[in-house]
Amino acid sequence: RATNGIDDDHDGFVDDWRGWDFYARDNRPTSDTQNPHGTNVAGVLGAAANNGIDIAGIAPGARLLPIRTSDNILHQGVRVAEGIVYATDRGAKAISMSLGTDSFSSSLRRAVRYAHRHGVVMAVASGNEFHFHHHYPQVMDDVLAVGGINPDTANLAARDPHLARAATNFTVHASYADYGPHLDVVAPTQVPTTEWGGGSRLTWDGTSAATPHVAATAALVLSRARALGIRLSADEAIQIIRMTATDLTDRSQGYAPGWDLLSGWGRVNAFAAVRRVAPGRIPPVANIVAPDWYQPERGRIGVRGIAKGRSPVAWRLELAAGEQPESWKVIAHGTSTGARARTLARLDARKLARGGWTLRLRATDAHGNVGEDREFFYALHDPSLKRGYPKRLGTSGESSPTLADVNGDGAADIVLATAGGRVNVWSGRTGRELPGWPRAMGAMPGSAPIARRIGTVRAGFVGTPAVGNIVGGKRPEVVATTLDGRVYAWTARGRLLRGFPFHIRLRRPAANGRLDAAIYASPALADLDRDGKLDVVFGAADQRIYAVKGNGRLVKGWPVLARDNASGGDPEKILSSPAIGDLNGDGSPDIVEGTAEAYGSSPNMSGRVYAFSSKGKLLPGWPVKVPGLAVNSIPLAGQGVPMSPVLADVDGDHRDEVAVASFTGEPELYRGDGTRMTGAGGQSHFDFTGTGAGSRATAPSVVALGANAAFGRTRRGGPLGLFGGVVDSRIAAAQSAPATRLAFEHLLGGWDAASGDWLASYPIPMEGWQIPSAPAIADVDGHGRAEVIAGSSGDVLHAFRPDGSEPPGWPKDTGGWLLASPAVGDVDGDGRAEVVAVTRDGYLYVWDTPARAGSMREWPSFRHDARNTGRFG
Repeated sequence: RATNGIDDDHDGFVDDWRGWDFYARDNRPTSDTQNPHGTNVAGVLGAAANNGIDIAGIAPGARLLPIRTSDNILHQGVRVAEGIVYATDRGAKAISMSLGTDSFSSSLRRAVRYAHRHGVVMAVASGNEFHFHHHYPQVMDDVLAVGGINPDTANLAARDPHLARAATNFTVHASYADYGPHLDVVAPTQVPTTEWGGGSRLTWDGTSAATPHVAATAALVLSRARALGIRLSADEAIQIIRMTATDLTDRSQGYAPGWDLLSGWGRVNAFAAVRRVAPGRIPPVANIVAPDWYQPERGRIGVRGIAKGRSPVAWRLELAAGEQPESWKVIAHGTSTGARARTLARLDARKLARGGWTLRLRATDAHGNVGEDREFFYALHDPSLKRGYPKRLGTSGESSPTLADVNGDGAADIVLATAGGRVNVWSGRTGRELPGWPRAMGAMPGSAPIARRIGTVRAGFVGTPAVGNIVGGKRPEVVATTLDGRVYAWTARGRLLRGFPFHIRLRRPAANGRLDAAIYASPALADLDRDGKLDVVFGAADQRIYAVKGNGRLVKGWPVLARDNASGGDPEKILSSPAIGDLNGDGSPDIVEGTAEAYGSSPNMSGRVYAFSSKGKLLPGWPVKVPGLAVNSIPLAGQGVPMSPVLADVDGDHRDEVAVASFTGEPELYRGDGTRMTGAGGQSHFDFTGTGAGSRATAPSVVALGANAAFGRTRRGGPLGLFGGVVDSRIAAAQSAPATRLAFEHLLGGWDAASGDWLASYPIPMEGWQIPSAPAIADVDGHGRAEVIAGSSGDVLHAFRPDGSEPPGWPKDTGGWLLASPAVGDVDGDGRAEVVAVTRDGYLYVWDTPARAGSMREWPSFRHDARNTGRFG
């Protein structure tokens, strides 16, 4: 029975007659906050036709199974994994995912493969960040990555939605739509769709709007096949959609004949795809399964793949340099491989030029039908990259590496938590795990039904582990926070401490989904109760800040609720990590933390930052109202104050100042009493217009969009600087012109902390987004001065000298988004500093440097030190 409160079908889900909510863990898969996003997707995909009501969907006869995995467009990867498996087990044949994930867990990888094996076609939005970077699971072989195209009226319709009706074609690349080697097809955005609560809207933008076009096309293809008695595999359906896409060839718009970076194989063509479903017309399967997308290679490469069809197949494998090559070299050819992947060719990265390379596999069957696949990888040539690296993690790397001597051998060990739910501790001397490591967190509560299909489901880690002595022994402990609201603490030999894991008070989402039973923040360590042992401090998505002792019990006076009731008391999550310092000069540690609260209306909005004493008492003058133009732009990731505060005694009064920024605000500096330090005209203390005298940037002004920051000096005795990512304010113009590619810059900001003036070479142009990483500041060239070491979504790691130049051998190629911050320390005990970094694709790098281990290390890791204090000094 549907509503008797009993799991009648014994599938682990009670009364799931209308789908399931993996966010709230109940049978109501609807938005508690009335977010229309899911309704918009459903309308494009399957709104009823021929009923005289509003619009018709692409597949109006499709049966829709609603599954909720988040309260916004940024989803926990593990919840998406659960949703995919659930949909597969209930007979879904096409899945539309207009979303991005905070992490790419091993559970998500297994879930995608599980669905693919069961014939499910998955379409995933490429994203709307004006960039070539990539998200997950969009780059997996088993899904269709969907980009966006706009109507020729897009710029006009952005101002008046009624003008969208005058469109004559959909061929204009959506300027905001992400692109790159992994892109499969594009589909229309700025389209009409259904709205929350009934009715419709004239236009809906973004690759979220494009994705259901492709999922609906897959549904039509599979439905046609079933009607004809043809059993299509997911791979065959993918090939049909690719090979029937309308090729966009106008070079003036950035397109090219055949596959290209902006449109993939072209604009999805539902009519042509359905017609292609017929005996003798189904394309053969071509699928490169290794190397993986964006995989870095520095030795021998085995290229593995599948080429098979419904009639005999001949295939050829081609190789070319770059992302969009126009000439190819055939490196292998053959006939049908059969159903299992086999080695098609062998390459040696050492014989390839440094940089990106594309593989293309083309299969042709006896009827002349063609199937095609591509894969992009990097050839690394860097003698400073230590042997055995990059190390493949098998899951994504959002957590930054922490360097600390865990085993007491005098060299820093590499501590890294992953989205797969494991904490690793590697010896830098040997590259091997220390005894007792890695350690895994427990299974996510409520995940047992899904685990029966894909194995243990772990929520994973995105916060950076802290290392310090929380129980008073001789060796430090390792502390990590999880996405399911738990805190783990292990001894140096990997034994779980008694009293852990500690769980936050909230066990499931609350306040209509605006609070969550999760911890995104990194833990910090400080002795709050003066017992000689460090306590664990962290903010959680239930809007509380906790302080936990080494025995797993709460410190007296904690947790505290970080909510500005005087301004309306918005219940919102905490994303940023705490900073710990002395704001009032009393010698006791104070805790500073931002929240996702957003008050006011654009362009006069503000977020909140709180400061509490070690006893959990709100300090006078706090919370502060951190100004911003549109502080609620993007749920969670772009809401309130996502930046983690950083502390330093800027003015020499022996009290720490707080540097922080709201989303769409400017970097701000606050005194310990909460007063805002201002520049000319009462504006931000830090320059946000113009540039330093030697800067290469052209941005007229900058805004902060969620990147983190670091304090430090670049020469001994020099001025204290603040460094962190900002974005060219011309992004606003780019957003208002979706049919025109308007240039704007990603920038690394650098200011004199005391005066607020731009440093001479700053801001420095970067290749991509620096959200949410922070730079490290340390000597890496051996000249006795500190470089500013920063990465971005642009796949390279930089080390900038004070004049904006880089040392020989820099920047470093990584092939992946450096979402995490780099760390600098002597990990192999050779007396020289190494640089450690991890990519979002899950590759750990360690590079040697000529710098002495004792040379300048001003801000050597994400939160400055192994305790994650976020404080300079």
